[in-house]
Amino acid sequence: IFTRTDNQSGQLSDTNWTQVSATVPWNYSGQQLYFAFHHNANDMFLLYLDDIRVTEGNSAASLEDNAQVTLLSAYPNPFRVNTNIAFELKNTSEVILQMFDLSGKLVMQRNAGTMTSGLNRIEVDGTALPSGVYYYTLTINGETTSAHKIVKM
Repeated sequence: IFTRTDNQSGQLSDTNWTQVSATVPWNYSGQQLYFAFHHNANDMFLLYLDDIRVTEGNSAASLEDNAQVTLLSAYPNPFRVNTNIAFELKNTSEVILQMFDLSGKLVMQRNAGTMTSGLNRIEVDGTALPSGVYYYTLTINGETTSAHKIVKM
């Protein structure tokens, strides 16, 4: 995001732009983002939004883009006691499941060990989890997928 302050009201100059960046936590993956701006000024204020880019800065994009794993759906979702995380591996791989609450706190980690290529699932026992929204990731041979949402009733 670039912001701009003009020295003289009404005169536009491309030399007055300043880049502003924001970091969005991973658990907002796949969610809609809303931008809010606040400006106090005694003169006229114009707001231009141009060239907004959302990028992913970790290895999750490269893991899924290289098709090492295809995350399928969690079923059932929402769930009451148990759910299954379904995925397809391109190659035999070491798999770790991690679940996080909305604050980003790790609430469950399960080392599933070596899993064969093809369709796989990990059964999740959610009896110890309170009702709420969670995000899970799979780590495949040390690379972590993007987070996916799951709801416990």
